[in-house]
Amino acid sequence: MKKAVTLIDIAKACDTSNVTVSKALAGKSGVSDALREKIKQVADEMGYVGVKSTQNRGGNTIGVLIPSKFINPNGSFYWALYNALVTRLKKENMFCIMENLDQEDEDRLMLPHCIEDKQVSALISLGQLSKNYAKLLNDNVKELVLLDYYVPSLDLDAVVTNGYSGGYKLASYLIKMGHKKIGYIGSKFATTSIFDRYMGYVKAMIEHGYEVNEKWRIDDRDKRDFITMTFPE
Repeated sequence: MKKAVTLIDIAKACDTSNVTVSKALAGKSGVSDALREKIKQVADEMGYVGVKSTQNRGGNTIGVLIPSKFINPNGSFYWALYNALVTRLKKENMFCIMENLDQEDEDRLMLPHCIEDKQVSALISLGQLSKNYAKLLNDNVKELVLLDYYVPSLDLDAVVTNGYSGGYKLASYLIKMGHKKIGYIGSKFATTSIFDRYMGYVKAMIEHGYEVNEKWRIDDRDKRDFITMTFPE
């Protein structure tokens, strides 16, 4: 079976970033006309399954919505998840439309184009969104699945890793290796997955009678984006 063409493949061919490719194919601003046309041409030549070629596929098209703040043009955990989704959907004879969600659109509760234009039959929300925006999505799409986060106050389907157990096991391993002063990198209230890992770390420290010192916890982002970390002495 021929491998599905991804945004990363197109970005490499055009010598640009994945974010730029996503914006160009979604018709969003921030891309020059010349580069937009080049990206569209390369995408067509490579056989990318994008918005135009999937509009008539109805129930076979799944949207994937990713907040722009979680996208690193040099590669990230979320790109890996997205590519895994594309591969899996392809095996099920389904197609995928990815759309970036800018912070401004999330704050203003603006629906993604793929939902407004009725291009998808279901949506996967990848990367933490606000409670209000998650509710907006749930009210406007028939099937919604949250991936890598959950919203405790909303009854929504979600697929997450066991971050609590992971944080516990990691901290326990370091304690077993003889470490007592163990810190934690992550803004604990930024996402549910980060908070779960943090609570697992706290449990391991308390169980072994070690101090959980807030001075040893380092924020890696603010409410809107990643920040430059400052390590305490």
